[in-house]
Amino acid sequence: MINTKIKISGKEKAYRTLRAMISSGELKPNDRIIESRIAEILNLSRTPVREAIAQLEREGMITKIKDKGAVVNKLSLKRIFEFYELKIKLEDLAIDYFFRTKTEKHYKELTTSMELISGHYKMDRIERTSAEMEKWRNIVLYATGNKPLIMILKQVYSNLLTFNSDLSKNRNYLTWKVEAYKRLTEYFVNNKIEEFKELNERINGEELKFIMDSIDYENF
Repeated sequence: MINTKIKISGKEKAYRTLRAMISSGELKPNDRIIESRIAEILNLSRTPVREAIAQLEREGMITKIKDKGAVVNKLSLKRIFEFYELKIKLEDLAIDYFFRTKTEKHYKELTTSMELISGHYKMDRIERTSAEMEKWRNIVLYATGNKPLIMILKQVYSNLLTFNSDLSKNRNYLTWKVEAYKRLTEYFVNNKIEEFKELNERINGEELKFIMDSIDYENF
């Protein structure tokens, strides 16, 4: 029998775990990352954990401070804006690829996903609504077939998750975004790429506005 399970290295396991802990907010800005503790939790030696920390440092998610060790970075306002500027440009490119490569399968997947989003929202299933919206976005992203673009955008999404993870709990924002996704789906069905791009840019603008309004600037 063929073993279909994909084995990952200790470094990759530590890297994914730490990245998820940072993105979810479990590890907050200025929190220390203690190698021995992470190694114990993951049942690894300290070497792969150290390698994972080095990779996260190269990506700008953590900083090593003398006499303190590795600590989680916090994004500056400038960097948040830079990430959104990059996100919009990359998503614009992804939309171009998507509209060129879309098939009947993608049409069915996207419209079905939109029906699920609407159904979960009407039933007040907030977490399921947000999860299905992420699936909707991934349908578009993976349909591009451009692996480097997918990888980079996924990293951008991960870096921004620290700030936009609470948006799914904001009723006003979620209501607006569900309606926006309905229109995006309609633009896709009717092959209106420019309208799709314009609305996607507006969604990013609204997301950024909600983030700016929710920041505690005294402690930022």
